[in-house]
Amino acid sequence: MIKTEIVKVTPAMAQEWLGAAAHNRSLSRRTVEAYALDMRNGKWSLTHQGVGFDEGGQLIDGQHRLHAVIESGCTVAMMVARGIDARSADAIDGGRPRTVADRLRLHEIDNGQQIAARCTIIQWLDDGRPRTTVRGTLAQTLATRVRYSDALAWSFRALPQKGVGMSSPTTGVLTWCYDRRPEEIDVFARQVRTGEGLFRGDPALALRRFCSQHSSSGNGGRIAMSEATLRCAAAAVDGEKLHYVYTGADAAKALDAAEALFRRAKR
Repeated sequence: MIKTEIVKVTPAMAQEWLGAAAHNRSLSRRTVEAYALDMRNGKWSLTHQGVGFDEGGQLIDGQHRLHAVIESGCTVAMMVARGIDARSADAIDGGRPRTVADRLRLHEIDNGQQIAARCTIIQWLDDGRPRTTVRGTLAQTLATRVRYSDALAWSFRALPQKGVGMSSPTTGVLTWCYDRRPEEIDVFARQVRTGEGLFRGDPALALRRFCSQHSSSGNGGRIAMSEATLRCAAAAVDGEKLHYVYTGADAAKALDAAEALFRRAKR
């Protein structure tokens, strides 16, 4: 018989329980980091999903939550189930998990997919451009949506979801930049979107060329496209001529300067 109880799980308990783990899924660092951030920020919610042990006391569900407890250093309440038939382990998490976009729709928020994608890039910039873009949890995405509400509203008016230079990394970066330099970015975004009246050396033309020659898929593609957009947006604000866009290690100093330009303008 399965028995359930609500337990306040400490990091020490999480460590002990992980020692009793069966052969679970490979650990996703992105998931652990996202859960841990919610825990540290007091955004973790108690639900029917938590930690599960089989009849022999082996952990068969909840490893990401437990690793997050350890990483966050927090004590959080979780539903703990014991006595699960070990043969039912294959059914755990067998359905398609709800994405952040799915959950935004449950909150009756339109454009959930686009909001989630743009907020991911905004969070990446807020975090100082780490080498991975981690899709935030629902709580993180909702907080970002509130913080950047005016900029996001502008982005859905000014930036279509299709066309050259209109990928999620580009629109996410432009939303972040607009929050800090709205007038200049509104002009720049219009130039990128339409391609009208551009001449050699215009940052908007350089970005359009970069977008037409590079993919924004995958973590590497998202970061490269985001960096190119940030570099070109800063050049446009500074009145700098830009003929070609470099990203990654080759552009580290220029990207740091571009980010600093917008951070200084934060309202």
